[in-house]
Amino acid sequence: MRKIYATIRLINTRDVVLADAKAMDRADIRSLELSILVDSGAYHLAINETIKEQLGLPIIDEQVFELANGQQEKYPIMGPLISNLKTGLQPPERSCCLETINLYWAKSPWRIWM
Repeated sequence: MRKIYATIRLINTRDVVLADAKAMDRADIRSLELSILVDSGAYHLAINETIKEQLGLPIIDEQVFELANGQQEKYPIMGPLISNLKTGLQPPERSCCLETINLYWAKSPWRIWM
């Protein structure tokens, strides 16, 4: 089975709201463009602490998740953030607003799956 990667842009939704309200400059909206490994069986986006800090995402909840090995672990939920998927199709991007899991143990921004 081959690995599939996608390019996404993650945007701090709270920054967008503040910029729309003229409470901050649009140039200061925190965002990151990443090439990520696609996990077709995943229900949530998982990011590491570095990405969380760069986007300035607050922890809004905690949830228990069952991992692929059957083990259950509690992880913080952060967000909200906007995810733009670069598809190469028309229209060129698909966007959604979502929450994300903080995998604080992942040292590299590329090691986001167990």
